[in-house]
Amino acid sequence: MAQPSRRCLACHVARFFDFGSRNIQRLYRGAYPSLQTRLLPDRSIGRPAVGVAVVIWRPAPQPALSRIGGGDPGERVSEALSCREATKADLPHVLRLYAQPEIDDGRVLPLSVAEKIFQRMARYPDYRIYVAQLGHLIVGTFALLIMDNIGHLGARSGVVEDVAVDPQYQRLGVGRFMMQHALACCRQKDCYKLALSSNLKREKAHAFYELLGFERHGYSFRMDLSDPSGRLN
Repeated sequence: MAQPSRRCLACHVARFFDFGSRNIQRLYRGAYPSLQTRLLPDRSIGRPAVGVAVVIWRPAPQPALSRIGGGDPGERVSEALSCREATKADLPHVLRLYAQPEIDDGRVLPLSVAEKIFQRMARYPDYRIYVAQLGHLIVGTFALLIMDNIGHLGARSGVVEDVAVDPQYQRLGVGRFMMQHALACCRQKDCYKLALSSNLKREKAHAFYELLGFERHGYSFRMDLSDPSGRLN
């Protein structure tokens, strides 16, 4: 069954006997839970046993803050958030979050390529993408790598990468919630530290991480391998 167009209010009209009309409603509702259907009498035919099944497509409503609870908006969002490992079905939402200017700036991987990388990541011992979910919405994501070490007496370490929050839900506690989840994962797996890096220009991000308890520790060095003029001769 093809998904109805969001731009078409009455996307499917079919005349059935009353029994069939109600069945078509159940069929569409089962396939698309966010569909709204209405059974209307067909007065143009003048047969009371005949109805018109109008199937209306409307996007599922976003959870408004006013429906989440009272108090501070950030507290309301945090109380309604959940964090879990991403699935293949979440990748379009993850790519949407990565398209933000401070991350990939509108240039993201094709979905087919992202799915292949996701499958390869799943073969790592402990390298996962996580998503923060508010109702049915994916509002944040991060990647967490748990590394085994021979140094540090064999204690593991965690590295967070690719942190992104939906612009509409920034400054509402989503980033804090995700970092709390990452920290809990690292503690559960006996990591001796959780590390992340942040571009020098992202001063607001630095302040955010310091507010969470992260400390500036040493320097982070990188070499751009796409630059043929890179040194190390």
